[in-house]
Amino acid sequence: MSRSVRMTIITIAATAGIAMAAALASGGGDALSNGKGPVPNPDAGLTDAQRHAKYAASRASFEAHLAAWYADLDASSLDLRALQRGYIMASYVDPLQDLYSAVNKANTIVVGTVARTTPDSQGALVVLNVERRVKDASAGPTVIIRQGSGVFPGPDWKTLVIKDGENDPLLLPGERVILFLVPSDVPGADFQVQSFTGHYTVDSGRVRALAGNPFGASIDKLPEQAFIDELAATVERTR
Repeated sequence: MSRSVRMTIITIAATAGIAMAAALASGGGDALSNGKGPVPNPDAGLTDAQRHAKYAASRASFEAHLAAWYADLDASSLDLRALQRGYIMASYVDPLQDLYSAVNKANTIVVGTVARTTPDSQGALVVLNVERRVKDASAGPTVIIRQGSGVFPGPDWKTLVIKDGENDPLLLPGERVILFLVPSDVPGADFQVQSFTGHYTVDSGRVRALAGNPFGASIDKLPEQAFIDELAATVERTR
C-alpha cells in the first residue's frame, strides 16, 4: 500500500471521528444513542468556505496529534502478537491471476524469518533475515521491507491496534515467510511485498496464502519445500 493510500485512510477515519465528536458536542448524543429525533448538523449555518476551513483545521490538528503519538511510540517495547488486529478500509489494485505472472513480476523471491518489525507513521519497516533466494541471487542476507499495515492508536489514544492491509498483513517477528518482492517507492526500504500474491506464511512446514490470492487454493497447505521447488521451476520458465 502506498503512503498516499494510507494517509487517505487515516484522514477518512479522522473526519468521521471529528464529525461524530461535533454531533455529540452539539447535543446529538441522545439522538445518536436512542434513535429519537434527527441528528443535529454540526455544519448548520456555515458557508462552504467556513466548513472547508473547519475541516482543514481539524485534519491538521489530527495529523499533528498523530505525528506526536508516533514520535512517542516506543516500538521496541511492543508485544505485537498481543495486540488486537483489524483490517484497513481500502481499495486495492486487482491481484495477478496466476503463479507464473506473479513470479514473473516479482523482482526477487526470498524465504526467510522476520527479525524485526518497527511500526511508524507510514506503516512499518520490517527486517527479514533471508535464508534462501529463489529468484535474484543478488539479494543480501537481510532485506528491509516497507509495509502499509501497521500499528494505530485506539479511540482513547492510549490503546494500540494493528490494522492490516488485506493485500499484505503486518509481518511479525519470528514469522517464517516466502515473499515475492518489488522495489519500494518509500525511502528507507529496499522492497515492498507484491499485493495479495506475494505474501505466504509458513506454519508447521505448510504454506498458507492470503484469502485474496486468486490461485491461493492451489498453494494452501503445500509443504514448504514442494512450493519452493514449484517456484524454482516457474522462475526457470520465465527466463
